[in-house]
Amino acid sequence: MKKLDKRQQQIVILRLGLFGNPELTWQNIGEKYNVSKERARQIFFHAIRFLRKKITIKQRNLNFAITSVFEYPDIFEIFDHANWNSLQT
Repeated sequence: MKKLDKRQQQIVILRLGLFGNPELTWQNIGEKYNVSKERARQIFFHAIRFLRKKITIKQRNLNFAITSVFEYPDIFEIFDHANWNSLQT
């Protein structure tokens, strides 16, 4: 959520009722930010699409990393056991 601007963050928080806030209607959110309820809805869904895209990219990167490890199992030979143990502490 840090990648969203403040208004987008607040609209998502208020619409979903996050962090102890009550869930607000589109009408209430629109009044709070001086926009129409339709514009409040658009801002919300734009923010949600943006967050989903970021999550999808991170999942693809993770899947690529996992696949690479299984395709190239000797990648672990880069670290000898002593160095690997020192990295874990």
